[in-house]
Amino acid sequence: MVSFIVLHGKNLEDTHLVDSTPKTPPSPIFRSKAMERYLQDKKQSILPRLIKPRAILPFWVLFLIVMIGVGLVGASEFPVYSTGLAVERSQSNDVLVLLPQDHVPIVGQIVILDDSTRYVIGHISRIEPGILTPTELQNRFGLQDVPVNNPVFVAVVENPDHLNNDQQVIYVIEVEMGSRPVVSLLPIIGRLFD
Repeated sequence: MVSFIVLHGKNLEDTHLVDSTPKTPPSPIFRSKAMERYLQDKKQSILPRLIKPRAILPFWVLFLIVMIGVGLVGASEFPVYSTGLAVERSQSNDVLVLLPQDHVPIVGQIVILDDSTRYVIGHISRIEPGILTPTELQNRFGLQDVPVNNPVFVAVVENPDHLNNDQQVIYVIEVEMGSRPVVSLLPIIGRLFD
């Protein structure tokens, strides 16, 4: 219901339209469901373009698999060897292992013949006390012409796998001194694992 009010003493041009019915909200221009979807899209976090497209998903999965593989390989360990000499003495049932003084031998370490066969001679069964000079080696064990100029540790492999009892034989050998993680080979990060 619309009523007209005319104020006394004024012209008709000053007449105002007054609506006496309660006001209702205007009808929406957009559908309500479309509006809800629009608002939900606005609420979602915005990802960088590199992450969002579905075509990139296989590449991220591949990258993740490669990084897990690198982590597993980096955590694995490789053996560390020390090079020394093995002396088979004539008429003896053992092999003397001569190692540099900066590599302390431990009972049970593997002794490997350092040639193309990589033949395992045996395990260190005992260690002679102290560091011996070349003259002490000659006096104590009767070794002749052993090419050692510096003091060495002497370890003994008893009952080696192969033995030539006819004469004194000298071999170049490697002794497994322990292991290190593969990550320690990297230039900068490797220092943390030494």
